[in-house]
Amino acid sequence: MTGLDKHWAVTRKKVMTALLFSALFLSLSCSGLAFLFEVWRTERQFESLAMKAASALTDRMDRACHADGSGVDNAMLSNFLAERYEAPGGHFMSVRILDRDGHVVAQAEEHRFPHVLDHRQLETASLVLPYRELVRESGTWFVIVVQELAIENSGFRGLFQGVYHLEPETTNRFMDAVLEVVGFTVLAVVLTAVGLYPVILRLQRDVVRHADDVIRSHAEMLKSLGNAIAKRDSDTYTHNHRVTYYAVSLAERVGVPRSGITALIKGAFLHDLGKIAISDTILLKPSKLTDEEMMIMQTHVQHGLDIVAQIPWLIDAAETIGGHHERWDGTGYPSGLASENIPLNARIFSLADVFDALTSRRPYKDPFPLEKALSILRQESGTHFDPRLTEIFVQLAPILLEHVLDDEQVRLRTDTITRSYFES
Repeated sequence: MTGLDKHWAVTRKKVMTALLFSALFLSLSCSGLAFLFEVWRTERQFESLAMKAASALTDRMDRACHADGSGVDNAMLSNFLAERYEAPGGHFMSVRILDRDGHVVAQAEEHRFPHVLDHRQLETASLVLPYRELVRESGTWFVIVVQELAIENSGFRGLFQGVYHLEPETTNRFMDAVLEVVGFTVLAVVLTAVGLYPVILRLQRDVVRHADDVIRSHAEMLKSLGNAIAKRDSDTYTHNHRVTYYAVSLAERVGVPRSGITALIKGAFLHDLGKIAISDTILLKPSKLTDEEMMIMQTHVQHGLDIVAQIPWLIDAAETIGGHHERWDGTGYPSGLASENIPLNARIFSLADVFDALTSRRPYKDPFPLEKALSILRQESGTHFDPRLTEIFVQLAPILLEHVLDDEQVRLRTDTITRSYFES
C-alpha cells in the first residue's frame, strides 16, 4: 500500500466518522429547533383560533342585543353555549361578562365542564389586553381569553372572559403536522450528509494527494541538499545515505518513536549543513588543521542550527545537527553536554557517523577492517559514546555493513526508509 493509499484509507474513515457525528448532531439540533419552533407556532395558532372565536361571539352578542334591545344576561350566554357556537377547531365552554369594576354581569358554562379552570383567579386589572393563555388540564387543551367588550346597542362597556375548548381532533392534527416537520428536517439533514459525502471525499482526496506530493518533494529536497553538502568535502554522496541507514536502524532497535526517527533522518542528511559557511581553504585543507582553523571548523554546527531555525519543517533536525559532535564525557562541542543531556538522536547519530568514517575510504585513509572499527567504538564507549547504545550498535554493525557494500544498494535502502517515514 502506497503512502497516498494509507493517507486515503485513514482520511476516508475520519470523513465517515465526522459526517456521522455531524449528521447526528445536526439532526438533533435542527430537529430540536424545528420541534420547538413548530410547537410555538402551533400554540400561537391555537390562541388565534380562540381570539377569532371570541370576536365572532361578541359580535353575535351585539346583534342579539340590537334585535330585541335587551342586554347580555345568563340566559343569552347559556343559549349561545347550548347552540355550541363555535369556530373551526373548538368552541367556548365557559363565558363570563364582567363590568369595568370586575363584577360578573353574566356567565354560562357547559354542564360537561362545570367550573373548569375556576381555580385560576385572573387579576383582570393587571392584564395586558387582549390576553390569551394556552393551558392543559386533565389531558385537554384550553385557551383562556380576556378582552375588552363593547356592546354598542346596549351601551355596555366591560370585559369578555372565556375558556375556549380545543377539540382533540384539532390538537392531534396540529401535533401530527409538528412531527411531520421534525421528520422532514431529520430526513433533509441525513440526505444532505449523504449527498455531501462523495463531494467531501473527492476534495479531501485532492488535499491528501497534494499533501503527499509536498511531503515527497520535501524529502527529495532534503536528500538533494544533504548530498550537495556532502560532496563539498567528499567525492561521493553515499556517506549521507550510509549514516542515515545506520542511524535509523539503531533508532528502530532501541525503540525511538516514529516522530523521533523522522527528525533523525532530517538531521542525518543535514548534519553538516553548516559547512557551506566554511571556506574551502579550511574545509578542503589536505593537512592537519591548526587550532585556529579547528575553531573555525567547529562553527559549522552553529551555522547549521542558524539555517534550520529559519525553516519550520526542519526545526526538529536541530537536535542531531547541534549535538552530533558532543561527547558522553562532556568534552565535545559546541556546548560541552554530557551523558543523557545529549539528545538521544545526537547520541545515535554520533555512533553512526564515526563508524562510517572508520569503515569508509577517504582521500587520506583506507577503510578500517570491521573488527578494528568495532574495537575503536568499544574503546570510546563511556567517553565518546553512550555505553548502552554502543553495545547495541556493535551487535548490529556486521549486518549493517554488509547492506552498504554497494552504493546503489544503500541508496535504495535509504530511499525506502525515507518513503516509509515521510510518505505514509
